[in-house]
Amino acid sequence: MSKKFPVFVFSLIWYFQLFGQNLILNPGFENNFTDWIYFSSPPSATQFSVDPTIKHSGNFSARIEISDSLMIDTAIVAQIINISEYKKYIFEFWIKADSLDQYILPFVKFRNDTNDVFNTYFCPNGNTSGWQKLVARFQVPANSDNVVLFFALFGNGTIWLDDFNLYELTDTGYNDFSVDLNQSEGSFKNLFSSNGIGPGNLSQPYNHIQKFQELGIDYVRTHDFQTAFDYSVIFPDTSQDPLDSTAYNFHTTDSCITDIIDAGGKVFYRFGESAHYPVDNNQPPADMDKFAQVCVQIIKHYNDGWDNGFNYNLDHFEIWNEPDLFDFWSGTINDYIRLYRITSKKIKQYNPTLKVGGPCVANVFNEGFFKVFLDSAATYNLPIDFISYHFYYHPNPYYFKYVNEYTRQKAESYGLTGLEYYNTEWNSYLFSYDTFSDWGMDDPLNAASLVSAINYMQNSTIDKFFRYALDNWWFGMVSWDNQWRYSGLAMRSVYQLMNNNIRIEATGSDTLGTTIMASKNNTEDLVQILVADNSSLSSGYNLVFNNITPGYIYDYEIYRIDSLKKYEWVYSGTITESDSIISQQVESPFTDHIILNKTTRLVFPNRTTKFKIFPNPTMGEINIVFDQPAESPKFVLSNILGEEIFKTEKQFSARKFKIDISSYSNGIYFLNIYTGKEKYGQKIIKN
Repeated sequence: MSKKFPVFVFSLIWYFQLFGQNLILNPGFENNFTDWIYFSSPPSATQFSVDPTIKHSGNFSARIEISDSLMIDTAIVAQIINISEYKKYIFEFWIKADSLDQYILPFVKFRNDTNDVFNTYFCPNGNTSGWQKLVARFQVPANSDNVVLFFALFGNGTIWLDDFNLYELTDTGYNDFSVDLNQSEGSFKNLFSSNGIGPGNLSQPYNHIQKFQELGIDYVRTHDFQTAFDYSVIFPDTSQDPLDSTAYNFHTTDSCITDIIDAGGKVFYRFGESAHYPVDNNQPPADMDKFAQVCVQIIKHYNDGWDNGFNYNLDHFEIWNEPDLFDFWSGTINDYIRLYRITSKKIKQYNPTLKVGGPCVANVFNEGFFKVFLDSAATYNLPIDFISYHFYYHPNPYYFKYVNEYTRQKAESYGLTGLEYYNTEWNSYLFSYDTFSDWGMDDPLNAASLVSAINYMQNSTIDKFFRYALDNWWFGMVSWDNQWRYSGLAMRSVYQLMNNNIRIEATGSDTLGTTIMASKNNTEDLVQILVADNSSLSSGYNLVFNNITPGYIYDYEIYRIDSLKKYEWVYSGTITESDSIISQQVESPFTDHIILNKTTRLVFPNRTTKFKIFPNPTMGEINIVFDQPAESPKFVLSNILGEEIFKTEKQFSARKFKIDISSYSNGIYFLNIYTGKEKYGQKIIKN
């Protein structure tokens, strides 16, 4: 015992250096429900108890059971904790769930005295096979001095809760990362899809065509295009014959799809309705066979030229939007399954190569909807090529991966194998529906969360990832007047990095929102790195490079998104084999885009050619003066991304040469000089 005690004390000291004291009272329910608030609404057959037989640790856990209820009851366990604005915390708890017919939702209310400031939630849950740990870091919004953590069980079922922890973060040490320039990890997943609004066209003063292309948008989901793709808009009179072309209104829809195609995108067609307020189009189609035929005629219009249409070869079709929410679907789950069965079969009869899918649920943990759909799809062998779902989540971007793997495992448990998985709406945000105010949406927090989410999803089984949205008042990556928002600049950086083609090993990421990813191009002279941190208390990072090519200098530039910078240059430097560390002081939330260019050979003592380059920085002209006449030198100028923008080869010998770059934008360039078998490089600054 005497030998173990100092180790135990050391461990406690280390732990409390990283985290403060647990702020949750009675965290393991060892004193029954003391310090907890618990109730059910409406009063029902809800039982609150402590369970000595099923617990994660200690002697007890909290057990909440709703049984024999004919209505959807809600049972709530909650605690109010004092916190400090702008401080950062880590929150974790353990959960076990069994026989749920709905789901459990851990919810968070940031408050000031008794007034709500912002609401968000931690990852919801359905049934579990055992104890599961949920963990997230978060920063407290301004004007908040307490938080209500409450856990709501909806519908029948039993949950156990145990081992709650809420700590203030105290460790400000640097995060440590490394990149191995020689260790390839294959290619990247293309996760650059979005929801509407689309790119527009050149006749519109605020079109998004250039930004659409800079973001690398692949598929555009036709949802929330201001109703342009809604069933009630395209086929407004449902008493008409679906084979009668005069019954259709394709005018706006045609324009939107053409704009997407012309901008280089592809169309992911959502059948159904957008959100309408007041809610007026959430009823199931009265004639589902007619609805299915209308869907086929729409496909024919865009693929076969029907009704003066097109030959766009649209290939993905999603049946309805969020039928688990009343705002989109007032029918039952069985009504939706019937609509899906009729429509999917009709589409496959028309063209079996087209991909159809659903159920496009807002909550895959809703056992009463998602489980029933999967069971029906498996039992009746419904046509389904992909499972689609939505997930909006603020505190921990790692849970985008967690939810996708849960969805896949759930589908496969019903024998549904070989499917693709699409998250067709996602975003990271904190939003108050009471005041319509937001936090974490157009700011560095959302940008860092976006980068980390896409990084985590690279190691998931996701097939398509549709950001909500390209242009939207709250959620857009681009504003309506075509200005970059923080999330758009972050997404553009991710696309630039992944467009570099080769994924290379980058270590140091955690599963709480601090990540690093890296890439290099095929010629290995351009390296890009993204470091993102949405919530840690770290005051900076150290980045070590392994396997740097001997004899070369890498010039690098760092562009930052944080509270002071909106994707702006912050630092330039060089690394070599002997000096291979980049250290930066920066506080979360931030995203650093580090661009390295292998430019200059170091072994100058063996160099036979000597020269000077001036002026540098320059406003336009560059002079290259050799000590001896250079024979047929070649000059290649590249931008910071390694893209060649100028090349000239002189067919004579001379000592002095001039290059004019006055027509190029101000910024960082790289000039490579080739003389015989030698190559030299120099960074050029254009002012």
